[in-house]
Amino acid sequence: MMGNYDILEDYVHAFKKFGSHPNFDKILEGIKKQKYMEAVLSRDKEKSVHILNNEWKPSIDEMNLLVLEITHFESRDVNKARKEFCQRLKEWILDNPVINQKLKFPKLRQSGLLGLWTHVRQKAYESQQSVQPPADVSGVKRARTSDSPESSKQLMDISTVLRLSEQTGGVQNMEKPKIFKVTEMNEASQLLCLKIHNGDWDTKIIRLVYANSGRSILSLADNAVQRLWKWSKTGANLTGEATPTVPPQFWKPWTGELMINDISESNAGEVFSCLALSENSSHAVSTSGGNISLFNMITFQKLTTFKLASSAATCIAFHPGTNDVLAIGMNDSSIRIYNILNDEESHNLKFHQKRVTGLAFSNNLRILVSLGADAQICVWTMDGWEKKDKTMLQVPYGSAPNPFAQAHVQFHQDQTRILVIHKTLIAVYEVPKLYCIRQCPQQSGSAITDATYSCNGHLIYASYEDGSICVLSAATLNLRCRINPTTYLPPNPSLRAHPTVIAAHPLDGNQFAVGLSDGGIHVFEPLESQGVWDASPEDSFGVS
Repeated sequence: MMGNYDILEDYVHAFKKFGSHPNFDKILEGIKKQKYMEAVLSRDKEKSVHILNNEWKPSIDEMNLLVLEITHFESRDVNKARKEFCQRLKEWILDNPVINQKLKFPKLRQSGLLGLWTHVRQKAYESQQSVQPPADVSGVKRARTSDSPESSKQLMDISTVLRLSEQTGGVQNMEKPKIFKVTEMNEASQLLCLKIHNGDWDTKIIRLVYANSGRSILSLADNAVQRLWKWSKTGANLTGEATPTVPPQFWKPWTGELMINDISESNAGEVFSCLALSENSSHAVSTSGGNISLFNMITFQKLTTFKLASSAATCIAFHPGTNDVLAIGMNDSSIRIYNILNDEESHNLKFHQKRVTGLAFSNNLRILVSLGADAQICVWTMDGWEKKDKTMLQVPYGSAPNPFAQAHVQFHQDQTRILVIHKTLIAVYEVPKLYCIRQCPQQSGSAITDATYSCNGHLIYASYEDGSICVLSAATLNLRCRINPTTYLPPNPSLRAHPTVIAAHPLDGNQFAVGLSDGGIHVFEPLESQGVWDASPEDSFGVS
């Protein structure tokens, strides 16, 4: 795509006549915004002012964000910026059933347009020369001379179509079929991987989360102990950011205190562990089957504990508007809305028939999405906590439920889609209507242990019981890269663990970490020379 955004905009407008979809507006707004930003980058003041005054009218908030984006935009190569825009554009297109799979102009020979075009040209020539045409023109039955006016009209229509096909060549290339090979990684030299030793190899990592700063990782093991690993500024790590090239420090406050959950009331064999960080990562809420605890992340002090009814908590999510309110999924299938400051349960949401396995908030849509072991997905309003919509996850028949398997939901950064993770499949749903955009089964027959979006929403990282880790395209769910266990696990099968949980870095789209069944934690990144997990063109638009 060479910056022909006017042509692209006209092309999308043409499809909008045949059906409505929220992504049409998103696509058109994105095109206008990109066109404006490139005009600014090229110092074309007249064009940028014209776009801002006549085509794209952002709000004040959008303008404030735009200033920040332009500052970042000007520090990058324009071709790279276009490629990033095209990646987002393709995601919008793939989510739009009206325009998806319709970006390629049909091949003339295969579609019969070549014969029609030849026929129309011949008819136009006949009308001008007033001579009899040959008996046959490119296999098309000869038309009567009286058809000349109609043929001239066809000539005009086909000419217009072919002219548009030439002009939209860049758009056509967006959906060009590409044959590519999945990147298979079998050796440690093919990636960057850091193994973190926590000293408890008889435990299993149950939950794993990055702090929002991206400079530390918090883990919760099945022995109810939480551990924090921090990267700091050193000569080898000038930024102090999480990296697999420099090991972090196992961090404890000066008191030496550890964050340990209460397990005195938990029932052995039915322990569900939960962990959630507040928006500013100042507090952690967790449980290991007993009381729910609130910890200060600086001092590790246990600020309060509470327990709801007689049932155990199975998942926890902080309300996005305040750090004082929690949504807590329960083993008794209910969802409790709890205010920490008031020590008060304000609502008890009932719909699921089995335990609640996942919760995710969208502040933009003002909704809470829940997933249950009954395979039902439900949308609740945050204003009144009423059930808004529901659907059933299409789990393969005969799939036996595993009460301890990771099954949860996560919002995409655009807040219009949710990722649903189950041991048998990964699916993407549009919200709030909950229609399934696409889903893919487990890879290589091995059960999925966990999955997560990358922070930029371009990739999905998924871990499996056989030790493999797969990098999927978030737009298509196509497999882009497979990290085989030989790259990071011991060669002795009897000593081999497997990933139990996976977490994405909150700022670096190519970094993620996995917690293992033996208590270990590994941090992954692609090689610096490669920069991304896959050099395949499968999800690019061929920007030149």
